[in-house]
Formats: sequence, structure tokens, C-alpha cells
Amino acid sequence: MFDPERDDDDGTHRFYVRLLTIVGIALAVCIALYPSVTGFYTGPDGEKTCVAVADGWHGEKPAPDSGSVMAAFASYPPVPAPKQRGDPTFMARFRARMEAVDALPEVQQFNAYQDWLAGPGACIPKSRHRLIVSGIGLGVVAVVCAGVVIVRRTRKNLRRAPAELAGT
Repeated sequence: MFDPERDDDDGTHRFYVRLLTIVGIALAVCIALYPSVTGFYTGPDGEKTCVAVADGWHGEKPAPDSGSVMAAFASYPPVPAPKQRGDPTFMARFRARMEAVDALPEVQQFNAYQDWLAGPGACIPKSRHRLIVSGIGLGVVAVVCAGVVIVRRTRKNLRRAPAELAGT
């Protein structure tokens, strides 16, 4: 029996196209998120393990004022000569001066900042970069999906007869 209405039965075809579309979008989202969810090593010796999703949200500590730190470090005594290292009284004075400079608040603040940079603060810059890369990737996926939807709807509306468009 000839039935022209049943000739265009693409119900199963549409199902698989939709399924492939969902799989493609999920794969694109996974690729975009990959930099943020994978671990990486950082730190002075690469011994600190970081994950951008967990570590990129922490606030950075402000660096100490470089002028006051340089002035404090300038007050350190010069390194003793080999002949002076053998003199116990000179070395006792040298150590006392070193401890006095180490006790300055500027030096302690700088040392605490350096410890933070080598410890918990080591992950922040690279993690933020990876979060930004993932955000850009997700934005590209969203723009491409929106563009495909707009183009498909526009083309579908152009194929309809003007009478059909006026009736809907």
C-alpha cells in the first residue's frame, strides 16, 4: 500500500542524532574541564601537588613592601672572612647581629611570605590560569551550541511555507 505520509519515517534516525549530539556536547565539556580537574606539580622543587578546582579559589597574600624589606636585609652583617670564622668572639657577635636582624618585623614578614609562596600559595597562580582556560573552553562550547541551535531553527523556519509560518 502506498502511503506518502509514512515515507519519511526518520524517528529512529532522529533519536540517534540526538544521542550523538548529547555525547558530543558531553565530550566537549569534559575536554574543556580537563585542565581544571587534573592534578599538577608545582613549588620550588615540584613537590607540591595541586588541583585547580580545589586550589584556585584561595586568596593571595599581599607581598611585603620591597623598600622596607631591602632596608632590613641591607642591615645584615657581611659574610665573615675565613680568618674571622676561626675567632669565637667575632662569631658570637656576628651571630648576635644576625639574630637581631632576623628579629626585625620586616624580615619576619618577608620570610613568612616566602614560606607561604613555597607552601599553600604555590598552587594559586597556576590553578587560576587553568580555571580561566577551562572557563574559556566552556564558553566556546556554549557559543558553538547556541550558534548551531540558532542556525538550525532559522533554516527550519526558512523551509516552511509562508502560510505555515502565519498559522503558527
